[in-house]
Amino acid sequence: MTLEKAFGQVIKRYRKLRGFSQAELSVRCSLDRAYISRLESGKQQPSLITLFSIAAALNIKATKITREIEALLALDNIVFTNNKINTFKIFKSNKSSDKKTTQCSSSANETILLVDDEQDALSALSSVFTKDGGYNVITASGGNDAVKIYKENLDKIRIVIIDILMPDIDGISVYKELFLLNPKVKVLFISGYSAQHIKTPTHLPFLQKPFSPTQLLTRIRELLAE
Repeated sequence: MTLEKAFGQVIKRYRKLRGFSQAELSVRCSLDRAYISRLESGKQQPSLITLFSIAAALNIKATKITREIEALLALDNIVFTNNKINTFKIFKSNKSSDKKTTQCSSSANETILLVDDEQDALSALSSVFTKDGGYNVITASGGNDAVKIYKENLDKIRIVIIDILMPDIDGISVYKELFLLNPKVKVLFISGYSAQHIKTPTHLPFLQKPFSPTQLLTRIRELLAE
């Protein structure tokens, strides 16, 4: 993956999160719409002025964009030791099930380690797990913290929920460290990016944001039952 393609993926994701069309973003950052289209398709090299203009228009820090770009590029360069095709097990929920209760069976006294560098995400997901799912939750705000916490609580953590893009260590590298501690570790990767944008080991489950509480809790229950 090139720098241009990574930049394009990041700004496109944040533009959609804000609900902006390319035309709206063009007006907000005073950049030509065709130029933005080339940026998002990875066909235009971004300048520092472009970076700061788009960051301001999207109401996020430029450093957040650059960290996410660096994480995408780092993930693209990860080499796996097996010869299998690196794919995610992508979870597709039955939308009709979203209308059902989110309470999961057999979750009492089960502990989840939740790893995300976004404090808002940690708070929101923790609430889903504790209030809707009945789980115990331990949180980690980064990859290094997650490895340390898992090592200290290895005997009681049933599953680890890992955001793939984090500034200190990416989620795949965190998984490798956890695997060394426990080859049977269960994980669920989450990300705002689609599976085809991210390289991963084989047979590891993935859930793309945004997802409903029911989708998340259903997937967790399925993984714990395996």
